[in-house]
Amino acid sequence: MTSAGNRRLKRVEGALYPSEAMALWLHEAKEEHRSLRDLVERYKAEPAEAWPLFELTRQAEAAARGRLKSQAAALERVSGQRTDFLDRGERDAVRDVATLFYLFVEVNGRFMAEERALYLLVALLFAEYRQWVRDGELPERDEPLDRQLTSALGELYAWDDAVAALTERYFQGVNPLMPEVEESLDWIAEQAEQLAERFNEHLEFESKARKASRKRKPALPKPIDLGALRRRAAYGAGAREPAGGHGASRGLRDDGRAPAGAHVRGAARALSLPSG
Repeated sequence: MTSAGNRRLKRVEGALYPSEAMALWLHEAKEEHRSLRDLVERYKAEPAEAWPLFELTRQAEAAARGRLKSQAAALERVSGQRTDFLDRGERDAVRDVATLFYLFVEVNGRFMAEERALYLLVALLFAEYRQWVRDGELPERDEPLDRQLTSALGELYAWDDAVAALTERYFQGVNPLMPEVEESLDWIAEQAEQLAERFNEHLEFESKARKASRKRKPALPKPIDLGALRRRAAYGAGAREPAGGHGASRGLRDDGRAPAGAHVRGAARALSLPSG
């Protein structure tokens, strides 16, 4: 890019609100890196001043001062108020973008901590399904196969809904999961859905076979309704939002243009982010 182009880009970045600046950085980071590990490796040898959080907070501070100067002009003749107004606006912008950055780190780290357990759970359920197909009887467990599968799907759908909410409300439509994590969540959910479809198909086969043989066997479970599970997960996420609409009434506002400073875990809880 030419020097003139760089200057224009800097002017655009300098006018961004915190959520816009974070979304721009996130989009570029996801294009350049596939995982948090790659991102950390990229900056390991760099000075602290070059790290994303430092760069984002400097940018947010400068942008806030530029936006607020015209408003602060009205306070020029009031002793100390203009400086206090600008300082408060800069601090708010820095807290906003820092909250967004830590939320980005938190949601990736939280899923990475649960990823292996979710993968192994779905693999176990596949093994139990194959045992049912082979033996003709549902495996005897403390919790039946259909309930385990329903529970696993509910957890995966809760993750999906939480990430979708974060994407739209706080990251300007950019998914906060790094590509490897995003693909892993999608893949595990897809495998669980395929298993549920196979479960329903074999359930139908078993039902017809029993009617033809007229043998008395334990009652079969009901089919798994994926649509109902999706709706229940979405409703549960919405029902747990605090009063005020979008789960941000006690912290970061949706557009990132108001004072924030809420702890990242508070924002995650407000959006029903599944906990580890």
